[in-house]
Amino acid sequence: MKHAIRFKRAAAVFLAAMMLLVSLASCGKAKVVGTCQGLNLYEDEYSFVVSMYRQGLEDAYGEDIWGTDEAPTQYDRMLRDLVLENLTYNFSVILLAQDVGLHLDDEDVKDQVNVKLTSAKQSLEMSGTSYKEFLKEHGMTDRYYRYILGCDVLESALIDTYANALDIIPHSGLTQADRDSFADYAMEGNFVLTYHVFVRNDQGEDPEDNRKRAEKARELLLSGEKTITQMIASAYNEDVFENTPYCFTYGEMDLAYEQAAFSLEVGKVSEVVEGEDGFYVIVRQEMTRSYVETNLSDLLAQYQYQKMQEIIREKQTGLKIELNGEGKKLHLLMEESEQTGS
Repeated sequence: MKHAIRFKRAAAVFLAAMMLLVSLASCGKAKVVGTCQGLNLYEDEYSFVVSMYRQGLEDAYGEDIWGTDEAPTQYDRMLRDLVLENLTYNFSVILLAQDVGLHLDDEDVKDQVNVKLTSAKQSLEMSGTSYKEFLKEHGMTDRYYRYILGCDVLESALIDTYANALDIIPHSGLTQADRDSFADYAMEGNFVLTYHVFVRNDQGEDPEDNRKRAEKARELLLSGEKTITQMIASAYNEDVFENTPYCFTYGEMDLAYEQAAFSLEVGKVSEVVEGEDGFYVIVRQEMTRSYVETNLSDLLAQYQYQKMQEIIREKQTGLKIELNGEGKKLHLLMEESEQTGS
């Protein structure tokens, strides 16, 4: 369930997806503009993240949303919070990795980063886009791209490292007992299987009109005039078309969606659910043992990821970014003296 703007999702995930298309270009020595618990914040990172979220907010709400230093708007505050969440998320990953002896400059980490870089280069070559052109278009640097990929490598390694301590079944070496145990866990109500129709609140639209459209979609489902698969393929649905229902665990989705889905009876149609980006009508599907066993590897990966997210978020709480003189000169965010992690 991926919409054009879904700020709630981990910022690093959004960036990682984008970075798969990015390649390399040499750059000068990166300038340090701040620190976070002994880790450096660099200008290329800070500038890119601010620019990315600023553009995202303008796309979602319009270009004329920004206030002034004297009268900041809710969007200035939103921008600050999104940027700090992104930056402190990656710092949390690095700090957790350091706690278990993993570092960005480890040779194994560098090797894995190089593998990811090679794949990205090949993708760009196939698309006919030059590395420098693409980097210039997105305001990227080689240093920052490697940093993002390194954080991704560390996060994956952390899942395996923390597996035993958190009672998370590890990726490899699964026994039949492991598989059976996790399948039992999934069937005990810890995962839910759904279809949905989504009406997005785009810029300039009246949310109440969109709610009415969602209500109409719900009426068609309740009356039996349309099936959920027909509604997904219809003009009512503004989400990605999915041929199969989506199975998820706690923490993955918009909270309103999650609460509605887990409380819904199998086969029932939900009330119109207001999420962060628009309105949902959800139909819960039966999750059979055979479905769980067939998709066990994917469900296990989702579960492991969400457990690791809980640890990262806990580490992230209270992290503070201190901008130095160079960082304060950039004037990229409001209330810089009060920046803290989310």
